[in-house]
Amino acid sequence: MLLGLWVAALAATLLGARAISLPKKVCTSLRAGSGERTGRTGRNTGPPPVELSTSAEKFKPGQNITVSLNGRPGVQVQRFAVQAREINSYHSVGTFVNQPTAAQTIGCGHQNDTIISLPGNVTATTNLSLTWAAPNHTGIGDVEFIANVRQVGDASWARLKSRQVRQIEPDFPPINMTECGTVKGCFRYGKKDCTAETCTYAMSYRTEGEDAIFELAADTDGWVAVGFSSDRMMNGDDVLACVNARKGRRVEFRHYYNNHHRPALIPDNNPMVGLGAMVRDGRIYCRFTRPRKVNNDNYSLDLDATWYFLYTWGPTNDGNMMRHTLKSPPTSYRKVIITAKVDDQRDSANPTTYSSLLLCSAILLCQLFQQ
Repeated sequence: MLLGLWVAALAATLLGARAISLPKKVCTSLRAGSGERTGRTGRNTGPPPVELSTSAEKFKPGQNITVSLNGRPGVQVQRFAVQAREINSYHSVGTFVNQPTAAQTIGCGHQNDTIISLPGNVTATTNLSLTWAAPNHTGIGDVEFIANVRQVGDASWARLKSRQVRQIEPDFPPINMTECGTVKGCFRYGKKDCTAETCTYAMSYRTEGEDAIFELAADTDGWVAVGFSSDRMMNGDDVLACVNARKGRRVEFRHYYNNHHRPALIPDNNPMVGLGAMVRDGRIYCRFTRPRKVNNDNYSLDLDATWYFLYTWGPTNDGNMMRHTLKSPPTSYRKVIITAKVDDQRDSANPTTYSSLLLCSAILLCQLFQQ
């Protein structure tokens, strides 16, 4: 098992890659279970001489946690593989954000979700400290860390487990739509002066330093999104979405980029940081930040420029975003800058207020999540 991981890491080194995707069989060899001592002397089901521990019992979205491998006196760790998983699942979560000497981050489910020592590592340590960053989305539940470890010598310990670390669900203060047009900009689709709890779709935005803060709500328990477009033609557009991936257990903050009407999920280059989400009474609510300008990122548009805003929402199926609810979703009438405190209200019962141009543009928006 461990040999396969170390060989894969060697391949990454020879190819000059900092992160690679491993075969499923290799990644799942870190399955949860009791520690086992394997080697020339056979098996031993007693407690291993290496402890896998965490600096916290709970975590919030985006929080860093220190993960440690500590050997008993006289026990030194030479090779290792560590991954965080949802409880009772092979689904890897989070990323490792530091890289000790002679170590390599690799991708099993997504980029940098697993860290292993490199082949030929001759450095041994009694205490190894790693930094794990929790996902930005909410609702993943309990997490545990799984490790394979080789001591100096022949002894290898497989499937070590840490204690369970629980995600803290952040409080979700209500979205205040009374501040629309004064404190923040808003878009509302529904009855006049509707609220986040009654609008068919509601979105607010404001700036705070170098960041933009968004709040979204929609009359669906599936997904809700806002996009930014130069021409409403769905080509080269930046889309920020909140997706109820597991029907109340997880609301994910996803970044998409549209290219010729085909949305591409950008999971490893996501500038969004979740501030909370909630699904209640068949409605989805979420709040997140995004830098106004993301340097060295061709997929995140500069929000200090003006863009057409695109407003969409719809159902999910097995965590996948399905076709949006409206055949012709609304867009902003004109280009908007993120610092503008407008209160754009649309009457969902009177769609004739849209111009023919808006209807044609919105039809193109329909293709956003059809592909």
